[in-house]
Formats: sequence, C-alpha cells, structure tokens
Amino acid sequence: MSIIEEGNIVIEQRLLSDIESEVEEVLDFLDKHQEIVPQFILQLTIVNALHPTITIRKKVSKLLENVLSKGEIKMNKKNLDFLRLILEGDQEIDEEVLMNAYEKYEPFRELYEPIILKSDLYSRTYLEISNLFVDRKINHKIAQSLLEVFIAVNKEDENANILLSRIFQHKKQYDKSLVLLNKILELNPNSFQGQLEIGFVNEEFILNHDEAIKHYKLAAAINPDEIIVLVRLAYVYYFFLDNVEESKYYIDCILNIDPFNQYALTILGRICWEDQGKHTLALNTFLKGLNGSKFHHSFLLGTLAEFYMEALGNHELGKAFYEQALDSEPENKSYLINYMQLATKFYNDYGKMKHYYEQYLKHNDTDIDILMEYCLFILNYIHDIKLARKNLKKVLAIDSVHLIAKALYEEITD
Repeated sequence: MSIIEEGNIVIEQRLLSDIESEVEEVLDFLDKHQEIVPQFILQLTIVNALHPTITIRKKVSKLLENVLSKGEIKMNKKNLDFLRLILEGDQEIDEEVLMNAYEKYEPFRELYEPIILKSDLYSRTYLEISNLFVDRKINHKIAQSLLEVFIAVNKEDENANILLSRIFQHKKQYDKSLVLLNKILELNPNSFQGQLEIGFVNEEFILNHDEAIKHYKLAAAINPDEIIVLVRLAYVYYFFLDNVEESKYYIDCILNIDPFNQYALTILGRICWEDQGKHTLALNTFLKGLNGSKFHHSFLLGTLAEFYMEALGNHELGKAFYEQALDSEPENKSYLINYMQLATKFYNDYGKMKHYYEQYLKHNDTDIDILMEYCLFILNYIHDIKLARKNLKKVLAIDSVHLIAKALYEEITD
C-alpha cells in the first residue's frame, strides 16, 4: 500500500518516527506531492528543530521553503529552542538561557505539544528536560507540568514517575510521592529503582527507618552489586539504628567491590572514631578515601571537617574542609551552620561567610531561618543596610507576619 493510500495519520507517524528510513521515505513522498506539505508544517517544524540527523533537517528545511519564508522557518524553529537545548547535551546549559527559551516556547506549547507527545523520539525531550530541571532545582513547577502530560501518554514510564515523585518530595507531598512509587512496583515488583526510591522516602522524609531498610534490602536482592543501595544500608544501620555490626557488614560488601569508596570509608572512619575511639585509625581511613580519588564527596569532606574540629581540635583544617564540603554541596544546611559557628568564633573572613550564605540561599531561597541569620550577619558584620532590607523583604514575602523580620525592617528603614 502506498503512503498516499495510507493517509495523513500514517504520514504523520512516519514523519515523527525514530527510524530514519521511515522519515526519509515520507520526506521523499512530500517532495513529490508539494500540495500537501502545508498540512504538515507543525510536524515538519518539529523535525527541522529537533531531529538528531543534519541531512534530514536540511531536507525538511528545503521542503518548508516552498511554503514559508526563510524568516518564518527560522522563527518557528527558534520557538522550539527550549527543547532543542536539551539535545545539545555536550555542554552545560545556562539556567537563564533555558528559562528564556521556555518563555518563548510556552505560548506555542499548546500548538506543538500534542504532536510532540505522539512521538517516542521527540516526547523524550520532555523527560530529559524535566530531569535537568529537577536535578539542578531550576523550576519544579515547569518540570511537573511537562511530566504530567508525558505520563498521561506514557503511564508506565518508570523514569517519569520517579521524577514526578521527587517533585512531590520537594513539595513535602510524601503521600503523593509514595503513590507513584508504589504504582511502579505494581507494574514491576522487581524494579530496583522503585524499591530504592521508596526506601529513600522512608529514610529521609518519613523517618521510618525499619521500612527504609526493608525496601533497601529488596533492592539489594534485585541487584546485589549496586553500591548505592549498599551505602544506604550501611548508613541507616549506623546513623539511625545504632547497629554497628550490620553497618560494617554492608561496608565490607562495598569495599569488596570498590576498595576506595568514599561513602563506605567515611562511615567506617566514623565507627573507628565514635564507636571505638581510635582516632589514628579513623584519620587513616578518612585519608584513604580522600587519596583514592581526585573527586571528593561532600559527605567525606564534611566528616573530615567535623573530625578535625571535634576529635583533634584543629580549627584551621576544620574550616578548610567545611569550605571544600560547601563548595561541593552548597545546599547542605548542617555544613553551613557548623561553618558559620566556626568562622564567627575564630575567624573574620566575612567575604567567604557572605559567599557561602548566598550559595546556600540560591538552592534554598525559602529557608527563613537561614535568611534571617544572613540578614543579621549583613547588619552586624557587613553593615550593608540596603542589602539587609532586600533580604528582609524576602523573609516577609514568605511570612508576612514574621515579628522579628518586621521589627528589624522597620528599625533599619526609619
């Protein structure tokens, strides 16, 4: 049966296909039947902007030139820059560029979205860009809207449901998060990621550590060599259930796979320090993790800072390692609080203190406690009343009846 006999639906399906030969067949057909090209301008624009193969994009552009001006083609293509940016994954995408691109796409979203979601190839851009938004904490609202329409078409997609569940966690809607994760397990009881995510929600947010252990063990049974779940087991057993032996069992499992694993060596070092009182052995264990890789995880760096401060009384190295930990994980509140206490008591490096407050607030701009600390720091040490007012306004925008913020704002405004 010829393409023309199969009709427009089949033409659209093949045009949006992830199989290049099918796309090329339809493009050749449209080249011979120019009169029907106007019916597929939206589909052709999507292919022109988003198809990974340059030869196909050139063919599409040539077809479109028969019905649109070059300026119109360029403008239509630019309206899809938001989705095109994710395909250029070899470079870091600037957040401001990404949000500006979304602003251009948003008025046309209703036009292109139903077509994009018909295609396995192009609908994945919604999933990938949502992953970027969630991972970099750029804009959960936009990510949620993209994921919800994607899931409406791809109800059983595990990655999409997990991403949406993480957004619900961010919004403290843990019941909704667990509903999605349990749906994954209903579809696939052997989902490693599903078990792992449920374990994490129970550990981190619901604080049901026995339930967390149950799901982590189910995940480990599915994939016993996956280090991430062994780390969670070692961590929960030591820090929350005070079970050193079980924790050490999983640490041994990890170190048999990766002898320089920083998570395992950090927990083991803490056991040597806190449980056994062996400071030299603890330090050697921490340093083994530090020297085993060029990349240092904040968990190890922050623990070293605490160890140097509390066990060895070395404030200088404690400060240095807290700074490295905050450079690695600027959104970590406990590191920030510990660093500020240390820096305020022993050092006058106000420039660095200001920097770490600002880096933390970039990631946690609704944390009133830290915002208020920052305002007081600005007034007491930086003496910048204008900057203090600006940040007090942020506090009052979150909590309009915050008594201390109101009183302080009125005091420095008079």
